[in-house]
Amino acid sequence: MKKAVVCLLLVVSLSLTLCIPALAGSVGPDGSYTVSATATTITDMLHLSSLKNIYVEDGNSEFVSVDGVLFSADMSILYAYPTGREDTSYSVPDGVKKIGTAAFKQCKKLKSVELPESLEIIGKQAFFGCENLESITYPDSLRSIGESAFQLCSILAHIELPEKLTAIGDAAYKYCPIEDVTIPVSVVFVGEESFNYGLWMNSITILNPHCHFGARFERFDEMGGTGNSTEIIYGYAGSTAEALATEFGATFESLGEAPEIPDPAPLDPTGGHWALMNGDWYYLDANGTMLTHSWLEDGGKTYWLKEDGIMIADGAAIIDGEYCWFDASGAWIGN
Repeated sequence: MKKAVVCLLLVVSLSLTLCIPALAGSVGPDGSYTVSATATTITDMLHLSSLKNIYVEDGNSEFVSVDGVLFSADMSILYAYPTGREDTSYSVPDGVKKIGTAAFKQCKKLKSVELPESLEIIGKQAFFGCENLESITYPDSLRSIGESAFQLCSILAHIELPEKLTAIGDAAYKYCPIEDVTIPVSVVFVGEESFNYGLWMNSITILNPHCHFGARFERFDEMGGTGNSTEIIYGYAGSTAEALATEFGATFESLGEAPEIPDPAPLDPTGGHWALMNGDWYYLDANGTMLTHSWLEDGGKTYWLKEDGIMIADGAAIIDGEYCWFDASGAWIGN
């Protein structure tokens, strides 16, 4: 059971602010951009519609270019695919563990992307606005789909979520014409407006009886349209899926009594639980409010949640005027 020691609780949303400092340089007449040897951050210039290739100067220890696509030096993160490239398909190389924030944003020519079995995280807005993306197959290794990851992929009509997935971020599939979807038993968190409930959605099946849902589920009729009257939520009796259907006004179809499934996010006396988003851990109370600038005790260990709600891991922070150190799991190990 989790017991929270709360220093300060702020009401904030789970959306994150992306800060990408601009680099000197420009897209050349051939549609290429070269990252300098001293660059340590990426630039929003990498998302210009005229960009065809991204290169990296020799001597840069942070980034590498492979076939004009930008990766981390160790090839574990795909940072940016050129927005203006004409190719309709792309295969992410083996060994990539994360698709970075906005990596394929508004790549409007892409119709299909093949993801490697090494992939664990799809970041915030990773495929935002890929309006011709027709299909994507998720590897079994995938654990997290970030906020607005596939928002406005306007012809992506079918997805099969993998069995190890744990979290789906806010608006992940908003404005995608998905009619039916099954949320695997492994998923513990589904963010606000993740799907188009009442717009295209006919049914959603939720296999984890303890799954936590974001506070708001916008319906098409709330936007002045005519909601889909056939929408059905399938889930187990007494589950959070049944509670969601009641709150949402949807038809609930029971799958029977819930099987013996250990709650992957056991609730503490305040009703809170952990949530994984874009590779970072957060803690949410029973109302979906994020714990921030606070200590949290869980399982005999102590964790620190920063101002933005992200749990510190494998590093140090000055807290109340003292340096505090945390191991790779996020547990406090001393001052």
